[in-house]
Amino acid sequence: MKILHTADWHIGKNLLKVPLDQDFLHFSEWLKSYLFEEKIDVLMVSGDIFDYANPSHQDLKTYYKLLIDIQKSGVQTIITGGNHDSPGLLNGPREILNSLNITVLGSFISDHPERHLVPVYKNNELMCIVLAVPYLREKDLRMSKSANENIFEQDNSAAVKAIYDELTLLAKKLYPENTPLLAMGHLHLYGSLTSDSEREIHIGNLNGLPSHIFNENIEYIALGHIHKPQKIKGLHPIYYSGSPIFLDFSEKDYSKQVILLELNKGEKIEIKTVPIPGLRKMIKIAGNIDMVMSKLKLLETKVEVLPTFVELEIEAGEDSYNDKKKVTEIVEL
Repeated sequence: MKILHTADWHIGKNLLKVPLDQDFLHFSEWLKSYLFEEKIDVLMVSGDIFDYANPSHQDLKTYYKLLIDIQKSGVQTIITGGNHDSPGLLNGPREILNSLNITVLGSFISDHPERHLVPVYKNNELMCIVLAVPYLREKDLRMSKSANENIFEQDNSAAVKAIYDELTLLAKKLYPENTPLLAMGHLHLYGSLTSDSEREIHIGNLNGLPSHIFNENIEYIALGHIHKPQKIKGLHPIYYSGSPIFLDFSEKDYSKQVILLELNKGEKIEIKTVPIPGLRKMIKIAGNIDMVMSKLKLLETKVEVLPTFVELEIEAGEDSYNDKKKVTEIVEL
């Protein structure tokens, strides 16, 4: 069985007032082709589907069209909400999407935790259980059964751990003992490297949780929230897939990717990173006005997929007005 892990789509994102719609469209076309060509069975999307809680009509259209296209290829899709997402908006069409083999969990359902256990089958054989946990808000932690104890008042990480432990025990109770468990999450772990594009919501210590919050019986943790793809040290594989498009110039020095998991009965999960090809180039040019002008003139202007974005950092000169005019003139060519 093949499972693909991605996160942080941020549909509707603008970079310095420039829409990144074409960037996401390029990624979505590549994603659909990859799912079909590689015969992917399951797609996991770990939060921040949209960049804003109230996405535009066009952003919603982009989202639903992509889901429909993915469903046509027979891929089971599991989506969890992130801190940028509106739980109500994601949850609204949940029942309709369920009928299309698309599971959406925009918020944590404390009174029905079993809904966060998503069984995955292939040829009518149970292959694994996905613990689909969305971004956990403060109210979710308070409503956790264990979170009412005094020990949790000063330590949100314990409340988060209690939720994953509860789901792990429930999965062991409801499904065969040896069924592999995978988990999804949208949070910030200690040791993860961030970029300038994360707009983090600071709730207690949710901005830096220890990796031991994940139960030792979980065999892979598919995370979102941090846009730089990376592996986190822990008892089991913990990965941030990262955002699939460049959301900020601070991300220009590393490639974008998705993560491919291959599950075979009785064998260790095989993990591969898959680079996303053909993304927009991001370049930074720094120096005095003469250096910047010289480098700009040498830039390749041919557009292969999407135009290159260039960030300029110009040292202030004696004639800053004319310097700005010179740069404006060459940029507009």
